[in-house]
Order: sequence, then structure tokens, then C-alpha cells
Amino acid sequence: MKRIAYILLSVAAIAACTKEQNTHIDSVEGELTFTAATDAPLTRTTMNAAGEGAWNIAWAISDQIRITDGTSNAVYKPTTAATRSPLSKYSGTAPTGPVFYAYYPSGYYNVNTGVFSLPELIGSYTSGTFTGFPMYAQSENADLAFKNVCGLLALSLSGEGDDKIGRVNLSANEYLSGPMTIVPDGDAWKAEITSGSKEVAVSFLNYKKLSEGAIIYLPLPEGTYTNFTINVLSSKQGVSYAHKVATKDIVIVRSQVTPITLSTIAFDTKTLNGTGTAEDPFLIENEADLLALAADCRGGILYTGQYIKIVNDITLTAAHKPFALECAELDGNGKTITVAAGFDFSDVTSDSPNGGFISKLKGTVKDLTIDGPDVTITAEESVNVRRFGAVVGFDGTVRNCCNKVNISFTSSWKEDNPALAKGIAMGGVMGYGSVYNSVNEGNISLTLTNSVNPASYVGGISGMGTTVSGCSNIGNVLGDGVRYTGGITGGNNNSSLPVTADRCINSGAVTGIYKYSNANYCQGAAGGIVGAAPKGTITNCGNSGQVIGQHNTTGYSGPIIYAAGIVGISALSSSAIGTVQNCYNTADIIARTEYDNVGFKPFAAGISGRGGNITNCYTGGTIYTKAKGNDGLYDNKSYGGAIIGYLWYNSSSSIPYEGGAGLCWFPQQNLGGSGASMRTIGYVSKDAKETSNATTTTRGSDTGGRKFDRTTLLSVGTSTIGETEYPAGTDLVTLLNAGVATLDSSFCTWTAGTGTPAYPVFE
Repeated sequence: MKRIAYILLSVAAIAACTKEQNTHIDSVEGELTFTAATDAPLTRTTMNAAGEGAWNIAWAISDQIRITDGTSNAVYKPTTAATRSPLSKYSGTAPTGPVFYAYYPSGYYNVNTGVFSLPELIGSYTSGTFTGFPMYAQSENADLAFKNVCGLLALSLSGEGDDKIGRVNLSANEYLSGPMTIVPDGDAWKAEITSGSKEVAVSFLNYKKLSEGAIIYLPLPEGTYTNFTINVLSSKQGVSYAHKVATKDIVIVRSQVTPITLSTIAFDTKTLNGTGTAEDPFLIENEADLLALAADCRGGILYTGQYIKIVNDITLTAAHKPFALECAELDGNGKTITVAAGFDFSDVTSDSPNGGFISKLKGTVKDLTIDGPDVTITAEESVNVRRFGAVVGFDGTVRNCCNKVNISFTSSWKEDNPALAKGIAMGGVMGYGSVYNSVNEGNISLTLTNSVNPASYVGGISGMGTTVSGCSNIGNVLGDGVRYTGGITGGNNNSSLPVTADRCINSGAVTGIYKYSNANYCQGAAGGIVGAAPKGTITNCGNSGQVIGQHNTTGYSGPIIYAAGIVGISALSSSAIGTVQNCYNTADIIARTEYDNVGFKPFAAGISGRGGNITNCYTGGTIYTKAKGNDGLYDNKSYGGAIIGYLWYNSSSSIPYEGGAGLCWFPQQNLGGSGASMRTIGYVSKDAKETSNATTTTRGSDTGGRKFDRTTLLSVGTSTIGETEYPAGTDLVTLLNAGVATLDSSFCTWTAGTGTPAYPVFE
């Protein structure tokens, strides 16, 4: 890296180059020989009015410089330790011009995106040293005159005692790290950051005692930073130490040094009660304890393998941000955390793209409720968010938790290569992970403003679910521009990552609006329980919330939108077929498209929108499928099925290609809004491809389903069971749970299942 020798106490100067470029181009074996130059004699920049101090800057042969012409790029190293040195290629493909762009240090340059970034975390920092001051050069020949693009913050820390400094966190109103845009600045260049993180952290390689003092050098773009906050954290783990300094505006000038001195640091001595064991957990007794826990975790002290318990209900009166936690267990103890309006669920970075009360979890969170005012997250704030949940954003296990916050989340994130998309996952309780016996009461809304990315999931409980068991959602769920929307979980459309949903119930309205315009990713899905679960297992679940699936894109043919009472998509191929057993739907299901192009078909069903092995299931709602015609009106289309909306068959045999239905029950009625008779399966393709060719498809099938007349649905042995009386008009689910509703006395009775909560299952 660039070698920088410190000349005077508390002073510094940064090199900038003004040397004019040479016009000749040398070559070695057909490749250009580049020369990297800094000014000679060395540039001296003034740190104060007296003009004291300077930095000595020269290339070292270990330095790595990235040079690109916009297509090819390679890493080069200086051949001599000097202010001007020829460069030798180290790795990559040599650029050929006609314009060359050079970046130092190479490690700040992302070869996949072409972005030059300041890191959010500077790890293994050695006090009083600095390497990697960002420089940039642009030339139409092989002579590269480098310019500093940032200024430097010189932070001197000291105090009394033997307590050691472990980490320093800095935050401000402006971005401190992230992608840099290089713009002209007179005869030089400077960096601007318009998105990224408003925080940066420095972690020490060797801890320094307060009495010894420590110096930190931090590159920052030129600008005025207000509300500049410095948190100095102790090296001790599991203890809440923090020293905060705020209220000062900091001015950074390109190629100059801004000094800050903190000379009276004294760490707080308060510790969390407890020792962190299962028998004696750390206790969170008040807001100060909770904020201290979060500060520790955000500072790199993650409470790995330890136990934490919340003792009292806590209302956060101060702004609070997500934090990663690696505890064995955080026991909410039945308490409620009420978040303040200033709580920023979405303050994340591209390196840690998880939002929520806890951003990323290793371990378990249990018995905790999140409450507070509605949370609105804007596209600008959430540009880096990939996984989001009110309790936990990503990973770990959540048990017996509840979210009561209405969340409206808008993201402008996109993925230019859909095949590589990692996706956005948002849930009321958890973004991605396993959730047990938890409840969401808030209305959940995820809106994607860029339709380039097809991998997106939203659900009342979890966004992308692995296991969801014993959970219930009563809030409305909206996925606007989202591919998979579910009342309980958006699910997962990857056949290698199956979804398990058991004993879950949804009563909230579910609306999935999909807009993606790509022939390979033109299918969206909405389900009362799960959005998509090929090769997943859904058992003992019930839905009573209306489900709407809508597609708003034109230009491609093929099945477009699936909507169903239980799961939107339950199969993708003969090797990716999900299972749905012992589930019921009592709500109306609507699938519609905004365009009436050939092949644009909406599919709706009471149980599964597409495929799956469906057994022992009941649906009682009305099925509607509509497409918008050229006259602007919706015309009913006969693509609705009582149990399955759409099913592929193998082209060479009559064996179901994506599953089928058996021992299922549905109303003997017409498809909603039309004279078409309701069938078990709404639409069947026998040639293993999506088509509307009438010679190779059948419009509906009754295989595996048994119709019943609504007026003769129930066989109730008595109107009074024990001391409970069920008057006329009692809803079906209540009767099923009570064990007094019989679908067919010669077949089975649907009764209350086991577990908590107990949902209907077949005997």
C-alpha cells in the first residue's frame, strides 16, 4: 500500500498531483507500459493556519492499482518505490484504451460492478498508521497522474486508565461510506457518495489503552457533515461501554486533513446484570440496557453463545437502529418493545442487507412483541435492504413472537441479471428464516418500484419461509410488483429449498400484483397461506382471507398470475411437486390480468393455483378469473378450478406431470360470474408447455374431486355440544373445529387438530 510517514505531532498532509501528463506510449509484448505519478517534490497540504506538517508519499512495490478502459481491466504494481514509477501487470486483462481510468487502492474497486467504494468497516486497524488513501487518474495515454479524491479525518483519542479501545463507530447526516462517483474538481478529481451508509466503523488490530492514546485516520469525501457522532467502544465483550460525542459540524476538504481530538474519554462502568449463562442471563431492564446491547452488537460485540432476557416492557424514546445478534437465546419473557417513531428499521448496508428490530440472528428469539407507530420505509432508505422483518430480518429462529406494527416498505432495488437475483424477502415477523407459534397483527405492504427483479417475496409472518408452524396472520398483506405474496409466507420458488407450513391460519386479505416483463420470469403468485412452495409441504392450514392475484404486464405469452386459497404455486415440474394436505379455504379467490393478449391467462383455485399433490382439502369460496379486454372491461375466463387452477401433464402419457387432486371437496356451483361449471382442475395442458391450443388442452377436469351442494354441505348431529350451542348460520370453520360438521358421513369428519393453535384436520 502507499507508504505514508508521519512528520509532526497531530498534523498531516495528503498528496495530490498536478504533474502534467506525457504524451508517449511505451509497450512491452504488445501491452502498454503504464506510469503512475504523484507530484514531485512531494505535495504539502496545510493542516492549520501556521502551515505546519506534511505527509511523505511515495509508491511502494506492494501497492496495487486497478486500470480499466471500461471493458478490460487489470491490476498493476509499481516497479520502484518512488513518486513516479513504471507499472507491471499483476493480474487481469490489460486495457487497450482509448481512455484509461485508474483507481488506487485496487481493493476498493469492484470488478463486477465497476464501482469504486469506501468501505463501511475498516478492520484490523493499527493505531497511527494509514494505508489506501483513495486516488484516481484518467488519461488518453499511458501516463497516469493520480489525484487524491477524498479528505482525511485525523481522530486522536485518549483518556485515563487501563481500559482499552476496541472499536470506533462514526455516523453523520451524510454518507460516510459506499459507492464513490468521481467528478472533476478544477484540475483534479473528487469523490461524491449519494447512496450507501451514513456510518463507518474502525476496528483495532491491537487494542490501545486510553492512557496510551490512539490515532485514527479516515478518508471521507469533501463536504460538511452535521450531527457528527463518535462512539468509542471498549474491547471488553458483554459489557455496555460507550463514549459518545455529538453536536459538532465537521468540514472535510479534498486532499487536506481535518483534526479532531477527544482527550478525556471515560468509559461507562455500568454493566448488564447477569453473567450471560442460561441460568443467569444478561438482563435488559430498561431502555438504557437495550440501547447498550444494540450499541455493543453494532460495534462488533455480538454476545456469541450467550443468553439474554428482557425483564420489563420497554418504550424506546430515542432513535434506535437494527443490530446483528449471535446469542444462544434472547428471551422476550412475554414483554413488549414499543419502538419510537424515530426507529429506523432500514438502516442497512449492501454488506449487511437486513432490516428489522434485529437485523441478523444466530440463535433464537422468543416470547417478544414489537409494537409502536406505523413504519414507512421509502425507496431511498431501503435501496440496500434484501431481507426485512419487524422482529428479525435474516436467519435464526423466532418462537412465540408478535408484530403489531403496520409496515409500508418501498424498494427501488433491481437485479439486472434475473438468473442471479438473490431476491427481496419481507415478512411481518421475519424476513427469512424459521418461525414458530407467532402472530402478525399489522398490515404489511411491500412495493417494488423497479420491475427488473423477479425474485421477491412477502408474507404476513415471513418473506421467504423455511419452516412456518403454528402461526397466524390477521393483517392485510400487499405485494405490489412482488412475484410471490402469501398470507403467512411468500415461500420459496427454489425446488432445492422446500417450504414447510403446518397449523397456520390466515384471515387477512392477500393481494399480489406482479409486473415483471420478461418471458422467462412472467409468472406471479398469491396464496392465502404460501405464495410459492414447489416440493414444499403444507398441512393443517386454513385461509379465510380474500386472495387477489393480478398481473399488469403485456408483451409475453404463457400463464401469468396464479391466485389460490392455500398456495399460489405448488409445482414447477415433475421433479418439483409440493404437497398440500388437510387444508381448507373459505374465502373468495380472484385472479385477473390487465391485458387480454393471447396466452395471458389468470388462474384461480380454492387450494393451489398451479399443480401439487392435493389431498383431503376443502374449499368453499367462489372462484373468479378475469382478463381485461380491449374495451377496458373485465370478461370472465373459464380458467378457475375448485382445487387446482392449472396443471401440466406429461406429453407422452396420461400420468399427471405436476401432481393432481384426490379426496377433495368443493361447492357444486358455476365459476364465479359465468355459466361455466366449476371443476376440480381449471385448466390442463397435455404437452408440457404453456399453450392455449385447444387441440392439446382440456378446459377443466373433475379427477380427484367430489362436488357438494352448498345447501346440503353440513350434517350436524345436534345443535348443542356440551354446553355450547351453535345457532343457524354458524361459520363452517367453527363447526369443523367443534367436530360437528361432516362432509360425508361415509368418508370422514373434519375435527380439531392437535397443537397450539388447533386447526381443523381430517380424522
